[in-house]
Amino acid sequence: MEDLEGRPFVGVAGQRLRTSLRRLGIDADRDCWATNSIICQPGEGNPTPTDAQIMYCRPNLANTIAELKPNVIIPLGGSAINSLIPLVWRASDIGSITQ
Repeated sequence: MEDLEGRPFVGVAGQRLRTSLRRLGIDADRDCWATNSIICQPGEGNPTPTDAQIMYCRPNLANTIAELKPNVIIPLGGSAINSLIPLVWRASDIGSITQ
């Protein structure tokens, strides 16, 4: 749905997030920058990105963070967490994503 609309968080879960942020005085379009763990569509039907795809695209995330210098980063979902955490902590310190 986001691809069709051309902006993030337009589906049911996205609207719930927008509502929660709005209650905190945050406008998702004005106050936030949204990006993805991978920058290209991983395949037809929007499958979960593979670890390899996330690893290949991680430098793009690192560059975006370096450029924008955000005060807060909120990863939403397993792919986002898998993409972001290795930029912050050593893999040996992380364990599995369920931890």
